[in-house]
Amino acid sequence: MATDAPLHPLSDSDSDSSLDAGARASDCLEELIAGHRRYQRGEPVHYQNAAKDREHYADHQCPRVAVLACADSRVPPEIIFDQKIGHLFVLRVAGNFADDDNQASMEYALQHFTPPPALIVVLGHERCGAVKAAVDCFDPHPQFSPSHGPAPSSRLLALVGRLEEAVLGTKAPAASPGSAPADAGAHAQRIDQAVRRNVMINVDKIRANPVIRQAGVWVMGGRYDLDTGEIEWLTDPPSRGGA
Repeated sequence: MATDAPLHPLSDSDSDSSLDAGARASDCLEELIAGHRRYQRGEPVHYQNAAKDREHYADHQCPRVAVLACADSRVPPEIIFDQKIGHLFVLRVAGNFADDDNQASMEYALQHFTPPPALIVVLGHERCGAVKAAVDCFDPHPQFSPSHGPAPSSRLLALVGRLEEAVLGTKAPAASPGSAPADAGAHAQRIDQAVRRNVMINVDKIRANPVIRQAGVWVMGGRYDLDTGEIEWLTDPPSRGGA
């Protein structure tokens, strides 16, 4: 892209309703990428107008993108993608998993906004605390998993249970006798593999949702790097000509 200015503003206009689903999703992704580049450069264009936007969108909203992100305070989608109030439909939960409640919220957005969101993004991130807790629970390491501290509450255990599939799906084979002990870097990589797997599991869950599938919404997954601010897209981008 030649510029990082808003290319296809995520506006409340329904002027794009004649576009095919792939084209609408592609437009939305291009704007997210442009906004993310502005964020990385420290040159946001939207948040300085927050008061004006608040007044404009007080009686309506027009999100063309839904984002399922972690509750981590360092991963705010509106800031990371430099989008104004009313333009992202954001769902946040530790571990960014698509349970029935989060999928119901997506369905609400598709059924009640005109035009409906054209793109859904599942955004995981580096060093996710929820994923680490799941690793400590389902694949503990004697050197790196804590053996002390307060016992997790029943609700926290239930949340961590949502991430079991991602942990077990990336579980390393047992070390052979006499092998070198794992270092902190290897354990961090093991957690990051679970982060990526968790994103893909929930992308697949959302894609399988019949309401979302029927609407032709494109679903993507990405991993946000806390150190660099980069987003690594883990799925293919939408293609113009179909979802």
